[in-house]
Amino acid sequence: MDYPKQGDFVFMSAEPHAGHEIGGHDPQGGNIRRPYLVLSRDSFNSNTGLVYAMAISSKVRESPIRERIVDLESGINGDLLLTRVPQYDFQARDGKIIGHIRDQSKLEKVLDIFKQIF
Repeated sequence: MDYPKQGDFVFMSAEPHAGHEIGGHDPQGGNIRRPYLVLSRDSFNSNTGLVYAMAISSKVRESPIRERIVDLESGINGDLLLTRVPQYDFQARDGKIIGHIRDQSKLEKVLDIFKQIF
């Protein structure tokens, strides 16, 4: 299996979710996947099969906990949810790599925010 690299855009299953976790998909309609930006390093991803990834919302809002992200080649157009960085089992969540971030300064900005959380 190919595991994602830091900066990859991926789609993964977002189910199940509960409480304050993000939703925004339609399980009854069969839409249980959402896009994410992978933040964890390549070696961590391939050695563990896990990824730390930031969810991407299709709803665009002005907020200090959101960062606008657009990547037309990958079809990504929305907001990174800067406070939502859980760990995911890439294979168990049926992960699929769909592209890679091209704006390195955007990736560095998001990683700096990520580092401030931990």
